[in-house]
Amino acid sequence: MTVVLATAAADTLGGPFTLVDQDGRTVTDAQFRGKWMLVYFGYTHCPDACPTALTDIDAALSAMDPAKRAKVQPIFITVDPARDTPSVMKDYVHAFESADIVGLTGTQAQVTAAESAYLVNARRYDQKDGDYVMSHTSTIHVMDPDGRFVAVVPPEHIGERLAQLVN
Repeated sequence: MTVVLATAAADTLGGPFTLVDQDGRTVTDAQFRGKWMLVYFGYTHCPDACPTALTDIDAALSAMDPAKRAKVQPIFITVDPARDTPSVMKDYVHAFESADIVGLTGTQAQVTAAESAYLVNARRYDQKDGDYVMSHTSTIHVMDPDGRFVAVVPPEHIGERLAQLVN
């Protein structure tokens, strides 16, 4: 299943971002040009949706022909920059090592701008024990090698969608 957005929304989905990668370097969306970007928003303390989605991405990429796989860059952008520092992101994406996921964080303002650009909803819910969880959109935004929006795909369908798109 692929979600199709109205043309006006599709034309504006995605766009420039400036964030910090898992190695502490400032990166922009332009650095990923030339590759299909799989952009997923989530957080490292997520109990279920995020590890499942990243596992789905890892499995899909592992099943690809290596030449096609080289044309795809998965990106994990946190919705919880307060806890997801570069070092936390590095440890987390390392668990999906074969997928070579780039983990991105930044200031709350930078993350909020990226969420807005990708029409991602994220909200913090405080719990009685003083901890909190984040509710967030759990879909993969597929961007073409020119950085243009192609589709929003549920994680469990990313393999079949990549087979259709990446030549």
